Amino acid sequence: MKSRSQMYKRDISESVIASVKDDDKLRALQEVMEYSNFFDNLDESFKKSGKDKNTFTIVIKSNFMVFLTKKDPSSYTDPELIDFLVGKLSERGYTRICVVESQNVLGKWYTNRDVKTVALACGYKSKNYTLIDLTLDAIPHKFNGQLGQHYIGKTWKEADYRISFAKNKTHPANKYTLATKNVFGVTTCENKYYEYHKLREWDTTTIDILKEFPVQFGFIDAFISADGAFGFRGDKTPEYTKTIIGGNNILAVDWVGSLKMGLDPLGSVLMKKMVEEYGRPVFTLYGNDEPYEDWDNIPFMLDKFDDAVEESYCTHSFLTHLIMFEPDTIFKEKCSDFFKKTRQILGLI
Repeated sequence: MKSRSQMYKRDISESVIASVKDDDKLRALQEVMEYSNFFDNLDESFKKSGKDKNTFTIVIKSNFMVFLTKKDPSSYTDPELIDFLVGKLSERGYTRICVVESQNVLGKWYTNRDVKTVALACGYKSKNYTLIDLTLDAIPHKFNGQLGQHYIGKTWKEADYRISFAKNKTHPANKYTLATKNVFGVTTCENKYYEYHKLREWDTTTIDILKEFPVQFGFIDAFISADGAFGFRGDKTPEYTKTIIGGNNILAVDWVGSLKMGLDPLGSVLMKKMVEEYGRPVFTLYGNDEPYEDWDNIPFMLDKFDDAVEESYCTHSFLTHLIMFEPDTIFKEKCSDFFKKTRQILGLI
């Protein structure tokens, strides 16, 4: 009988998605990397590049710019998982590694919302990698799709190998936000609600970026997860799902991730459009796609309501600001008295 490593040591062109549950998050990530053939995939990309390891650039898109408080670990990709991944890359001689994020609309509502400050606040220490604020790294770029003449982070554009390391969360606009939705976060404009929800469509923006700057590998940090109506902002009572998911096809990674939420993957507007563009993902699964226990998805029709409300920038921005959690002291809320009183009237606090 073949060992598990032999069974899942396949041609790297084949998508093997690993879904591992373990009480030890680092052990789970190690197993996912092994059985999803992560390093084989990376090494093959490196060989094709013709570069040496000092110039071959690996860029990891983490997800931490909705972070507001250390009380809630479900809103951001665990920095210890990023450190572990970067450490393994460094051991193999890859030294040019960047972790990237971009500023978002929370900068309109709170102070100290640049990427470096937020990263430090939630535990990112920039060990063995360079932290890049894509908003400050933006350069003009002409996209072939609907995005047209716009901007992209120079680091993301010039990367040789891109990794999306998402957090496992529900989302009112897309039902779930995983490895593919995480790529939306490389958009460089701070006021994403106005630029990509009102003026443009966030889903076609994401697809335009993926078409021109493909992501070679995806991971989902589902060790501690945020479920319910507004999981994208975090969760006061997070789910300890103790799972890491990964693979070389982020569409397939999200397919498994959404099944584990007990959802139809095609219920997501982004997944549906991605499948129309690229076809339904074909992959081999290592582990299982059985749904998480005691998981709550967004309420029925909330995604339709969100889609309708986003056409009014002011309303959408106001309602989203209203539901955010009380921040740590480093992030002072602008117009705090008004929002505190409004939350009290509505029974939100």
